[in-house]
Amino acid sequence: MGHWTEMHAEHETEQQILNCLARAWNKFVSLPITHPDDTDDFRRAIHQCQAIIATQKMRRIQPEVWKSFDGSNGYMEINYE
Repeated sequence: MGHWTEMHAEHETEQQILNCLARAWNKFVSLPITHPDDTDDFRRAIHQCQAIIATQKMRRIQPEVWKSFDGSNGYMEINYE
């Protein structure tokens, strides 16, 4: 796959994930409330998932700023200097 095709495929996959998160939220808020903290907890979890997707995007757009894990040894050194 070419670079543009890979980027487009990644974007499409990320959009699908975000759509799934939106559907999960809509389904969750349609349930009866069983604990007052559940909605806030679920909202925070959705936001955390969205932040992970956004961070992955930034790692591809600005790899010199947003360091990535290459998977070679299970650890990564980070040097921002």
